[in-house]
Amino acid sequence: MKDIVMPKNNEKEFIDMAKKLGFKELVFLYIHKNMFYKGKQDIKITNALIADEKKTQKDINTFVKNPKDARLAFEKARPICVFDLELQKRDFMHQRGSGFNHIMAKFANLNNIHVGFSFSTILNASKLQSARIIGRIKQNIMLCRKYKAKTVIASFTANPFDMRAPKDLIAFFTTVGMHPKEAKDSINRSFKKKLKIELA
Repeated sequence: MKDIVMPKNNEKEFIDMAKKLGFKELVFLYIHKNMFYKGKQDIKITNALIADEKKTQKDINTFVKNPKDARLAFEKARPICVFDLELQKRDFMHQRGSGFNHIMAKFANLNNIHVGFSFSTILNASKLQSARIIGRIKQNIMLCRKYKAKTVIASFTANPFDMRAPKDLIAFFTTVGMHPKEAKDSINRSFKKKLKIELA
């Protein structure tokens, strides 16, 4: 089981917390590959970039957070994962402004792009905003299921204390609409799309 986090000179704290919580792998997201973690650890560390949908790199696994142009991300940029799609400003009359639709879901499936759901975004939102985000996540989970787009659940946090144990993440995302198998698959997801930069 792996968690995906965004360290800011606190990699050791993330590694210690991951061990306590029972994770076997951490994916570190950085804004530049010069920042990639090079230390030796007894859990698997994978480095990846987090970038704007217009600045994804073909040779390195890239994650896109809350893209301004989500269709571009799924159709043209083709990162390994797009997450925080739910951080839109408003909902619409007959549907939630979830940042995702059936066309993007089809491209996610076609281009093997994972749709990520962030626990820390919900954790750190106000009660009102949290309720909105959960509603949008439910809608996006249904779209992913219908169009067979792969999903990923993770902390996606810069704070090690926002991490939760794998079983807790699975339980939470099951309550917001995932089937138990979907949630387990989403926390065990293997990224096999582009060149990985890994450390033994």
